[in-house]
Amino acid sequence: MNRNTPTTAKSRLQKIRERLFGADWQSKLPGQLQDQLQGNEDPHAYRDISEAARDRSLQRHEKKIADLNDLQDSIRFKLLRNSAICIALLALAGIAYKAITPTGQQPAPESLATWIEQQKMLRQVAQIQQWLNTGEAESDLPPPENFEELQAWLDQIKLSPDLQKIEEEQASGEPGFVPFQCPVAPIPCLAEDIPSADGEGRIELSHLVRNANSMLVETGNCEGTVNLIGEYENLFGWRQTEAITKSLLEISVAKCFMEAEDTDSAGLHYTRAYCASVSNPDPHEAMNSMYGLAKIAFLANDMQQVNNYTQCSEDLLDYHLREEPDVNTLNNYITLALMHYELTGDTRESIRVEEKGLDAVRELAPTAEDYEVEDLLEVMLILQMNLMEGYLTLGESEPLYELFEDLKSNPMLEDGDRLVAQGLLAMQDLVDGKRDSARDHLLRIIPRYKTLTEFTTVWSWDAFDRWQEKTRSSRSATVDAQIEELRIALDSERPPDSLQRLNKVLTELGGS
Repeated sequence: MNRNTPTTAKSRLQKIRERLFGADWQSKLPGQLQDQLQGNEDPHAYRDISEAARDRSLQRHEKKIADLNDLQDSIRFKLLRNSAICIALLALAGIAYKAITPTGQQPAPESLATWIEQQKMLRQVAQIQQWLNTGEAESDLPPPENFEELQAWLDQIKLSPDLQKIEEEQASGEPGFVPFQCPVAPIPCLAEDIPSADGEGRIELSHLVRNANSMLVETGNCEGTVNLIGEYENLFGWRQTEAITKSLLEISVAKCFMEAEDTDSAGLHYTRAYCASVSNPDPHEAMNSMYGLAKIAFLANDMQQVNNYTQCSEDLLDYHLREEPDVNTLNNYITLALMHYELTGDTRESIRVEEKGLDAVRELAPTAEDYEVEDLLEVMLILQMNLMEGYLTLGESEPLYELFEDLKSNPMLEDGDRLVAQGLLAMQDLVDGKRDSARDHLLRIIPRYKTLTEFTTVWSWDAFDRWQEKTRSSRSATVDAQIEELRIALDSERPPDSLQRLNKVLTELGGS
């Protein structure tokens, strides 16, 4: 008999029904499913019914999972909400506590000087209290209760003779060591004037003191600035890395005293500036300090000491060129040349040190770092133009023209500097009586001058003005007037009638 006959299919379905609908399992099926299964002759009925049951089971399972996720989300939200409420309450409690609880801190003083004075008094009180406890000091008054009573209390303290002796010994100072000392005229340096503490430079504190110092100097309060520097040292101390800052402060105080014509105090602070600066590799402030000391000696008509300081300055630059040559060292040859030109009156020596500086620049330039090249060329430009002025004052035409050719190859040369240099050549030609050559220079200067929207130059005519005034009698009035016109027209301030002045000189020389 074929296995697929209806009789066989019915018998197999009957057997399946008998198995499925046993007493135990039938009690577990819903009535509706039993009816569907018993009344269905389709051989695929079982598969359809079981698939529907499986789908309902999966739906119930997914619903339970969704319910669990909803419950987790609800719990998480409640936890975050409660946490936020707790944090907000704690913050409010902290604010309320600070509002009702005194902080115990005094407000910041309105004045830096006031704050420094208070700190000084507090240190004094602590030290004196220690001496009172050990019997090394006596007081007739009870301890002060406020700052108003404090100064009177400090003034009446009596120190023992031993403590007074110690203070005098401390005030006398001990000699300090600096890496360079002037051979021909050693400058005494006290240990207290040489920053020696370890640590990095404190930029914020340096700015604070330098700004306060500037305000005091501008008002002419030299003594106030001295006290400020002392308080800075007492409060914070000077670190070795802050040597330049201390030098700058001391120099500003020295200049303040120079303006007040107190050369003794100025000399003291120039010395302190020198001692601080010479302990640092940068010689710039040390050179400025020696210039100040030389100026004081010049005013006192002590030319021997002026020569000593100029020699010390050159020795210092030679020392730095041997130890650590850099742009800062070379830049100070300009200062040294100025010392000779203004103080010793020796133009030849001024030219010598500028030529020495120019040779040093050329030697250093090939090995300089990229970031230093522009600074080196700038120093070279100033030295070149200063030398042109020096040769003009000595009446040496040939080196003047040679230097002009060298100057033209300097990439830092701008139009304003070029016109000044060409003007110096025209002046030399006027002095030499070379009217045609002077006219040719003016014919180059005027067209270029017309095209400049502004006239900028690094040049200063101060030294030239002194030379012109000093040597006026050696020239004819006409030549001197023409030189004066050129000098005024090529001034950095560019007078409004500058072109008229240049054209006037050109007309006098036969130009068109």
